[in-house]
Parts: sequence; C-alpha cells; structure tokens
Amino acid sequence: MKSTILDKEEKRQEQMIQSIPPAKHHQSSITIPTLPPFTSFEAIKTQMKPSKNQVQTKISGTCPNVEAAHALDVKVADFIHSNSLPFCLASDAKFIAMIKAACHVSYSYVPLARREIGGMLLENSYMEQI
Repeated sequence: MKSTILDKEEKRQEQMIQSIPPAKHHQSSITIPTLPPFTSFEAIKTQMKPSKNQVQTKISGTCPNVEAAHALDVKVADFIHSNSLPFCLASDAKFIAMIKAACHVSYSYVPLARREIGGMLLENSYMEQI
C-alpha cells in the first residue's frame, strides 16, 4: 500500500512538471529538478527507532556556572561561620569530597538525621579508621 502511495505521488509530481508551459520568449537550458518522493511520518518514525542497545546521552553539569559557584561559596561560608567551625574546614579533603559527592544526588535527597549520623555511620567510620 505504501508503494502505491509513493507511485501516485511520483506520477503527480511528473504531471506537474510536464504541465509547466515552455518559455515563449527565449529558450533556457535550465532544467527543473524533480521533487523528492513523498514520505509519510510513520515511515520516518520507523526508521528512527533506536536499537535495544542504544542509550540516551546524558548531559553532564561540567560547564562552569559562575552564579551557582558563588552561591555555593556563600552557603559554605555561612555554614562554617554559623556553627563556629574552623576556617580550615573549607580546604579539608573530606569536606571537598563531600561537596563533590553532593553534585551527584537528585534534588529529592534528604540529609541524614543526627541519630543516623551518630549511630551506624559513626561506627562504620570508626571501624575504617582502626
């Protein structure tokens, strides 16, 4: 059925080209190009279906955002000042690792409660240090 639709469209295009009258005043060597064959949206959609082993490319957030970096600096400074923490905390390797890890969680992330931090996570941290 698709081939009959394509055949009809090609015939229609040929008839349109043949119905154009030749120029009366001068002869031209210009040829009129034929139109591309008619293609239905369904045919294009079936050609564009990805195979099962293809994956969507993820855009990473590695491009610099000056406003976001400044806002993060303000939040870190406010956290350190508000909790009377030493200023050297900002250059601590574990603090920097925590900030970098925070970039990979979703917006729905909820920080741990104090009991969770002081419970099993404290014991795990202690066991890693021994």
